[in-house]
Amino acid sequence: MTKHQQIRFMAGNAVLAALVAILTLISNHLSIGPASFNLSLIPIVIGAIIYGPWSGLFLGLVNGGMVMLGAQGFFAMNVAGTILICLLKTGTAGLVAGFLYKLIRKSNWKVAVVVATISVPVINTSIFCVGALLFFQEAVGVLFTWWLLGNFGIELAINVVLCPSIIYIVKTVEAKYGIENNLEDGKEDITVSVNESK
Repeated sequence: MTKHQQIRFMAGNAVLAALVAILTLISNHLSIGPASFNLSLIPIVIGAIIYGPWSGLFLGLVNGGMVMLGAQGFFAMNVAGTILICLLKTGTAGLVAGFLYKLIRKSNWKVAVVVATISVPVINTSIFCVGALLFFQEAVGVLFTWWLLGNFGIELAINVVLCPSIIYIVKTVEAKYGIENNLEDGKEDITVSVNESK
C-alpha cells in the first residue's frame, strides 16, 4: 500500500465517520409518523463497499456510539443491553456488508453492491429485534410495531435507492480522473493491501 493510498484510506474513513455522526444527529429529528429513519446507514454501506469490511465495522461502531447518546430511555431500562445492541447492530451490519461485497463482486460487482446495500438495514433491524426480545421485553410490542412497520421499510427504501447511485457516481468520477478503485471484478480493496503490507 502506497503512502497516497494510506492517506486516501484514512481521509475517506474520516469523512465517512463525520457523515455518520452528522446524519445520526439529523436522523434523531426526522420521522414519518411514529417512525424515524437512520440516514447514517448510507455512509456505512459506502465505506464497507469502497474501503472493505473493517471500515464498515468502524463506521457502524461510530453510529452505535452516536445512537447511545440519544438512548436515555433505553438506558433507564437496561444499560448493558442498550450498549450491546447499539454497538452490535450497525457494527455487525457494516462488517457483513463489506464481506458480502468482497465475496460477490468476483462474479458481478453491481449485484454485490445491491446485496451489500440490502444487507445493512436487514442485519441492523434483525439484531435490534433480537436484542429487544432479550433486554426490553416490557416494551417489545411497541418496539416491534414501530421498528418493523416504519423504521425498517423506510431505511431499506432509502438505502436501495441512494447507495447504488452513490457508488455508481464514485466509480464514474474515479474512472474520469484515472483514480484506481476497488469496485470492479478482481481488484483487491485497500484494507486487504494494508494487511498484506504488514
